[in-house]
Amino acid sequence: MNSQSFKLLLWIMKLQWQTSRAYIIWSVCKDIFLGLQPLAFSYIFALIVADVGRIALQSADIAATGIYTNLLLILALLLVREAVDAFDYPVRSRFSMKLEAEATDVLINRIYRLSQEQFDDQVFSAKVERARESVKFFYRLPRTISRALSALIGMVGILVAVIIYSPWLGLLALGLLVPATLLHIKANHIFERSYEKTAADYRVARHLSWKMFEPREMAEVRLMNSFKRIASIWRSRMTDITNRRWSDEKKMAGLYAAAGIVQPAIVVAATVHYVGLVARGALSLESFIFLRDILDRFSRNIRVMVGELADLHSSHLDLQKFNEISNAQPAIPNGSVTIKPPLTLSLSDVNFSYATDGQFALRDINLTIRPGEKLAIVGRNGSGKTTLLKLILRQYLPSKGRITVNGTGTGDLEAAGYYNLVGNLSQEFMLFDYLSIRDNLTAGLEYEPSDEKIYSAARLAKAEEIIKSLPEQLDTRMSPSFYDGSSFSGGERQRLAIARTLLRDSNLIILDEPTSSIDAKAEYEIFNNIYEACTDKTVLIVSHRFSTVRQADKIVVLKEGRISETGSHEELLANNGLYKEMFELQATGYS
Repeated sequence: MNSQSFKLLLWIMKLQWQTSRAYIIWSVCKDIFLGLQPLAFSYIFALIVADVGRIALQSADIAATGIYTNLLLILALLLVREAVDAFDYPVRSRFSMKLEAEATDVLINRIYRLSQEQFDDQVFSAKVERARESVKFFYRLPRTISRALSALIGMVGILVAVIIYSPWLGLLALGLLVPATLLHIKANHIFERSYEKTAADYRVARHLSWKMFEPREMAEVRLMNSFKRIASIWRSRMTDITNRRWSDEKKMAGLYAAAGIVQPAIVVAATVHYVGLVARGALSLESFIFLRDILDRFSRNIRVMVGELADLHSSHLDLQKFNEISNAQPAIPNGSVTIKPPLTLSLSDVNFSYATDGQFALRDINLTIRPGEKLAIVGRNGSGKTTLLKLILRQYLPSKGRITVNGTGTGDLEAAGYYNLVGNLSQEFMLFDYLSIRDNLTAGLEYEPSDEKIYSAARLAKAEEIIKSLPEQLDTRMSPSFYDGSSFSGGERQRLAIARTLLRDSNLIILDEPTSSIDAKAEYEIFNNIYEACTDKTVLIVSHRFSTVRQADKIVVLKEGRISETGSHEELLANNGLYKEMFELQATGYS
């Protein structure tokens, strides 16, 4: 075990202890009892069988009282075992769920420290997904450890009893346990390599499966008549994964078979030896029955122990991904500079290329955005508009040049403090379907706004009437699959997203295609509301609709990643450049 693995084990033990000290103490006591109880049961049962045999053969004058006493002891052991199991089930379940929740909370918090650009890397994204899957092992971990500990305690007790009668046999049994465990661990390593080879295809298959079963996605899949095609792609990926893993699984099966030979070999060798001792009069009948029974239990315990150790090792391989992601450092370390409004943004000779393609998406960008300014960015698809916003939002740092906010480089900003000053609505905005409108609109706020404040923001986004028309109003869930939920059109969802952005009352508001699903009349009214309500705020808009951008104080035109024109709507029309060309093309569509 390397130092990283040891630290991970210590961290998990610490997390378990912090989650519930009482359960850990209870679990240790329970495991000791469950480990030793079968040994006591075998010993008492051997006495009973031996006494019954003597009575049947009339080889001794034995009173039945001792037999009944031992039967009562067995009954007591069984009743206590049932009581322990009955009590442990709900307690362990509660503990496991709490442990999984704690682990999930740790992983989420650490993932959100990372930089967005790190998730562009396929290998890193695969590790993140594996780390997410590993969280379920925190739920299973207490039971796995408990079963392994009980088996270990039982095996120690059995080995002591076996060694008393035959030291060499006990040591042989202990020695054979080690290779059996190593064979299972080797099989786990084969599985791990097999998983890594098929990780990308497995991610695709899981994503397609999720899409096919997600109610909101089902409608589009059905209307596109694409189910057979998507299902065929999914089936093809799964078949490929199965075939590629088949050779590795055959190797694993051979290792499991080799490990399985250990247990019967020990039992047969021990039985032959003990029969010889009985024949020579060196072993009593009750001792033979006792030893023969605990040998069966020893065999079962080996299977349990090896299986649980192998499961722990398999879990450890997955938890290493958890550890790797939770210890990963952000590509853009969090800065320490806290800024205050109003905000002045300055972009100086900014160039940027994504690591995945190496092509420059932005070149030689020089731009200043002053407090209270209403700035619009336009350009053809792929001209770099959204990329520019991502850099301003500190999701990426420039490849060359510098972006500053109030004179501080974006890489030096304290991220949470900066984002508290920014209200952002991206093209691919997210609403949580299973949460209420209230929860969606107040997500990200550090306080609980009043209903009136929420409705005020909704009013600006022309969403107030939509909300108030619903039976549950703000407490309506965003999915019709709940009795208190409702369905929403694309335009209604976009209005709610705008309301959420305005509710933040940020100094800098960034809107990327904010009204693409909203009708022209509502769009006009919404932007009038935004401009009137945000006279003292900086508003940055990306849009293809010129009815939206023409009201801006300044319009920046991007072409192939460069700023080609800058000015007001009237100035740009007079330039006879790209802006005028795009404006007239759009106007022609309405004529």
